[in-house]
Amino acid sequence: MNGCGISGAAEQMAAFLRDKNFDVKKVENAQSWNYPATMIVSRIEDMSLARELGKILKTDKVVLVRTAEQLYDVTVVTGPDFRDRTGEKR
Repeated sequence: MNGCGISGAAEQMAAFLRDKNFDVKKVENAQSWNYPATMIVSRIEDMSLARELGKILKTDKVVLVRTAEQLYDVTVVTGPDFRDRTGEKR
C-alpha cells in the first residue's frame, strides 16, 4: 500500500517483492499518506513472514494487526523511505 503519497511507491515496492519471489496480491493506496516510514503489518498470529520481510526491507517496523477480514498474511505500507528499503535509485 502506498502510505506516503509518492507516485508509484506501492508499484515499486510490489515489483521489488515480486523479484524476491513474494506473491503480491494487491497494490493500492493506504487510507492516508502520513506514514513516516515503511512498515510491515502481519495479519496472522505467526509473524515469521512479516519478520522475514522486515529483514529483506531492513526495517524493524513490524507489527501485528488482526481484523475480522483476514484476506492476506502481510501488508506492506510504504513510507517516504521506500527507496532506501528497496535499493531504488532516486
